[in-house]
Amino acid sequence: MTLFRNILLTVFTAFPLLIATPIAQAAWMPPQDDPEPAPAPQTCDLDGSEFRSVNQYETGLGPDGPVLGFWFVRFESGVVQSRQSDYSLRDAYTCDPAEGEVSSAILRRGAWHRASDGLLLWEGRWYQQVFNY
Repeated sequence: MTLFRNILLTVFTAFPLLIATPIAQAAWMPPQDDPEPAPAPQTCDLDGSEFRSVNQYETGLGPDGPVLGFWFVRFESGVVQSRQSDYSLRDAYTCDPAEGEVSSAILRRGAWHRASDGLLLWEGRWYQQVFNY
Protein backbone atom coordinates (compact mmCIF):
# COMPACT_ATOMS: atom_id res chain seq x y z
CA MET A 1 0.00 0.00 0.00
CA THR A 2 2.88 2.37 0.71
CA LEU A 3 4.28 1.90 -2.79
CA PHE A 4 0.88 2.71 -4.32
CA ARG A 5 0.59 5.79 -2.05
CA ASN A 6 4.06 6.99 -3.09
CA ILE A 7 3.22 6.57 -6.78
CA LEU A 8 -0.01 8.54 -6.38
CA LEU A 9 1.76 11.23 -4.39
CA THR A 10 4.47 11.51 -7.08
CA VAL A 11 1.93 11.70 -9.91
CA PHE A 12 -0.22 14.34 -8.21
CA THR A 13 2.85 16.37 -7.26
CA ALA A 14 4.41 16.25 -10.74
CA PHE A 15 1.18 16.72 -12.73
CA PRO A 16 0.70 20.42 -11.88
CA LEU A 17 4.32 21.08 -12.84
CA LEU A 18 3.85 19.31 -16.18
CA ILE A 19 0.83 21.47 -16.90
CA ALA A 20 2.22 24.76 -15.54
CA THR A 21 5.57 24.61 -17.35
CA PRO A 22 4.21 24.89 -20.95
CA ILE A 23 1.76 27.57 -19.84
CA ALA A 24 4.53 29.60 -18.22
CA GLN A 25 6.74 29.17 -21.28
CA ALA A 26 3.92 30.33 -23.55
CA ALA A 27 3.43 33.44 -21.41
CA TRP A 28 7.09 34.36 -21.92
CA MET A 29 7.08 33.90 -25.68
CA PRO A 30 7.36 37.18 -27.61
CA PRO A 31 4.25 38.16 -29.57
CA GLN A 32 4.33 37.66 -33.32
CA ASP A 33 4.80 40.80 -35.36
CA ASP A 34 1.60 40.47 -37.32
CA PRO A 35 -0.57 37.46 -36.53
CA GLU A 36 -2.74 36.25 -39.37
CA PRO A 37 -6.45 36.56 -38.52
CA ALA A 38 -9.20 34.45 -39.95
CA PRO A 39 -10.41 36.25 -43.06
CA ALA A 40 -13.94 37.59 -42.91
CA PRO A 41 -16.27 37.99 -45.90
CA GLN A 42 -15.47 41.32 -47.56
CA THR A 43 -15.69 43.17 -50.84
CA CYS A 44 -12.88 43.50 -53.35
CA ASP A 45 -13.14 47.16 -54.26
CA LEU A 46 -9.35 47.64 -54.28
CA ASP A 47 -8.66 49.40 -57.59
CA GLY A 48 -7.49 52.93 -56.94
CA SER A 49 -6.42 52.17 -53.36
CA GLU A 50 -3.07 52.56 -51.67
CA PHE A 51 -2.16 51.02 -48.31
CA ARG A 52 0.70 51.89 -45.94
CA SER A 53 2.17 49.42 -43.47
CA VAL A 54 0.99 49.97 -39.91
CA ASN A 55 4.49 49.29 -38.57
CA GLN A 56 7.83 50.43 -39.95
CA TYR A 57 10.23 47.92 -41.48
CA GLU A 58 13.71 47.99 -42.93
CA THR A 59 13.79 50.11 -46.08
CA GLY A 60 17.55 50.21 -46.65
CA LEU A 61 20.93 50.64 -45.01
CA GLY A 62 22.36 53.91 -43.80
CA PRO A 63 25.77 54.73 -42.34
CA ASP A 64 24.55 53.62 -38.89
CA GLY A 65 22.82 50.42 -40.05
CA PRO A 66 19.26 49.59 -41.09
CA VAL A 67 16.88 52.47 -41.82
CA LEU A 68 13.21 51.96 -40.97
CA GLY A 69 10.29 53.25 -42.98
CA PHE A 70 6.81 52.36 -44.20
CA TRP A 71 6.06 49.84 -46.92
CA PHE A 72 3.28 50.43 -49.47
CA VAL A 73 0.86 48.35 -51.54
CA ARG A 74 -1.06 49.98 -54.41
CA PHE A 75 -3.88 48.59 -56.55
CA GLU A 76 -4.55 50.18 -59.94
CA SER A 77 -6.27 48.91 -63.10
CA GLY A 78 -6.04 45.25 -62.12
CA VAL A 79 -2.34 45.49 -61.17
CA VAL A 80 -0.88 45.43 -57.66
CA GLN A 81 2.46 47.05 -56.80
CA SER A 82 4.24 46.25 -53.55
CA ARG A 83 7.00 48.69 -52.51
CA GLN A 84 9.16 47.51 -49.60
CA SER A 85 12.26 49.64 -49.90
CA ASP A 86 14.36 50.57 -52.91
CA TYR A 87 12.60 47.91 -54.97
CA SER A 88 9.04 47.07 -55.87
CA LEU A 89 7.14 44.10 -57.24
CA ARG A 90 4.30 44.45 -59.73
CA ASP A 91 1.82 41.95 -61.16
CA ALA A 92 -1.84 41.37 -61.98
CA TYR A 93 -4.11 40.42 -59.10
CA THR A 94 -7.50 38.91 -58.48
CA CYS A 95 -9.72 39.12 -55.43
CA ASP A 96 -12.37 36.73 -54.15
CA PRO A 97 -15.25 38.98 -52.97
CA ALA A 98 -16.71 36.26 -50.73
CA GLU A 99 -13.54 35.93 -48.65
CA GLY A 100 -11.67 39.15 -49.40
CA GLU A 101 -8.66 37.03 -50.41
CA VAL A 102 -6.23 38.67 -52.84
CA SER A 103 -4.23 36.46 -55.21
CA SER A 104 -1.16 37.43 -57.22
CA ALA A 105 2.04 35.80 -58.44
CA ILE A 106 4.08 38.16 -56.21
CA LEU A 107 2.43 36.81 -53.04
CA ARG A 108 4.04 33.97 -51.11
CA ARG A 109 1.82 33.90 -48.02
CA GLY A 110 -1.37 35.48 -49.30
CA ALA A 111 -3.35 38.62 -48.57
CA TRP A 112 -6.80 39.53 -47.26
CA HIS A 113 -8.69 42.80 -47.55
CA ARG A 114 -10.94 43.80 -44.67
CA ALA A 115 -13.09 46.57 -46.13
CA SER A 116 -14.93 47.25 -42.85
CA ASP A 117 -11.91 49.08 -41.38
CA GLY A 118 -9.72 49.64 -44.46
CA LEU A 119 -7.11 47.07 -43.45
CA LEU A 120 -5.11 44.80 -45.68
CA LEU A 121 -3.13 41.83 -44.42
CA TRP A 122 -0.33 41.43 -46.96
CA GLU A 123 2.31 38.73 -46.48
CA GLY A 124 1.59 38.63 -42.74
CA ARG A 125 1.90 42.40 -42.23
CA TRP A 126 -0.92 44.86 -41.61
CA TYR A 127 -1.48 47.81 -43.94
CA GLN A 128 -3.96 50.68 -43.49
CA GLN A 129 -5.69 52.27 -46.46
CA VAL A 130 -4.25 55.78 -46.89
CA PHE A 131 -5.42 56.76 -50.35
CA ASN A 132 -8.32 56.05 -52.64
CA TYR A 133 -8.28 57.81 -56.01
